[in-house]
Formats: sequence, structure tokens, C-alpha cells
Amino acid sequence: MTKQQNKKKIIMIFISLIIVMGMFIGIFLINHYTKTKMGMLRHMVYLNNKWESKYPMAIYLNIFKGLGIVFIILNILRYIKSNKNFSKTILFLLNIVLNISILYFLVFYNKESIKSYYLLTICFNIILIFQNLIFNLSFNLK
Repeated sequence: MTKQQNKKKIIMIFISLIIVMGMFIGIFLINHYTKTKMGMLRHMVYLNNKWESKYPMAIYLNIFKGLGIVFIILNILRYIKSNKNFSKTILFLLNIVLNISILYFLVFYNKESIKSYYLLTICFNIILIFQNLIFNLSFNLK
């Protein structure tokens, strides 16, 4: 790889990290205001009912769970095939912990326990995709 390609990948990683951090802040704010503000809670209940009547949410949730499992398997395979150095090992472990945490959220919580569950699920899956993009791009860097 040339230096120009490495610069582009580093910029892509940086932008993806900013997006992931912004999504985490947004998830925290959505969850916080859903618990503390009645208007936000009403809106989430309305949004959940609207989405359940309009979309097959149970199927989407199963797809999201399957996506999380596929990403975990792909990351493990990619790590096994690569040359292992300290930075790649740390990045691999962080990525696996994040993937397992998101998968845990999807499996063990539901819309009755967390009213903003569907919205958080979508945000977590966007984070999952970006985090795996970062992981795969950083493994290609020399």
C-alpha cells in the first residue's frame, strides 16, 4: 500500500470513530431522557407501537442478532489469519467485547424493560457496522 492509501484509510478510521462516539452519546441521551422525561417516554411508546404495526420488528431483531453473530465469527477468523501484534490484538479484543455487548443487549432486553429498545437497537447496529468497518480497515494498514 502506498502512503496515500494509508492516509485515506486513517482518515476513514478517524471519521468512523467520530460517528461511533456520536452514536454512543446519542444512545445515552435517548435512554436518559426516556427514563426521566414523560414526553420522551410517550413518544417512544408511540414510536414502538407505530413501528410494530408497520414493520415486522421480530424478524428485524432476529436479523440484527444474526448480523452480530456473523460479525463476531468474521472478526475471529480475520484475527486468526492475520499476523498478530499488540495493537491488532487490543483492537480485536475491544471489537469482540463491543460486539458481544451489543449482542447481549439484543438478546436479553426487550421493549417492555427499555422503552426506547427499537431505536437503541437500530443505533447499536449502526455502531456495529461502523466498528467492524474500522476493524477491517485497520487490519489492512501496514
